[in-house]
Amino acid sequence: MLNNRKKKGYLKVMNSCVVVGKILKPVGWKEGVYEILLECNRPYLMEDGNFNTDVFSIYVWKGLAEQCEEVCKAGDLLAIRGRLEGKCKMEGKEEEYLSRIIAEKITFLTIKGKENGFVY
Repeated sequence: MLNNRKKKGYLKVMNSCVVVGKILKPVGWKEGVYEILLECNRPYLMEDGNFNTDVFSIYVWKGLAEQCEEVCKAGDLLAIRGRLEGKCKMEGKEEEYLSRIIAEKITFLTIKGKENGFVY
């Protein structure tokens, strides 16, 4: 089966990720997309008994972005499936690599009552 995926020496690769975390801050609209900062725990305890956390910049497009703007608040729990996007930024003579997650599907995990006609 693997040979069916090859195209003249090129093997198709996959760029996919899933993160579950709470909204640290809905940043808002930036460059035509809606940005959310998502805080996720690392899967292991530190010596002091606490989890370290990572903060990811999530970019959301189109109708999904409008829905997020309407209902997402700091502290809400989300599951996001998307892809990684990387950028290289020049700082003087040094290169700085930045990455963010482009959301393709968002599942709202915080249970809320009826608000604005939506049930979550």
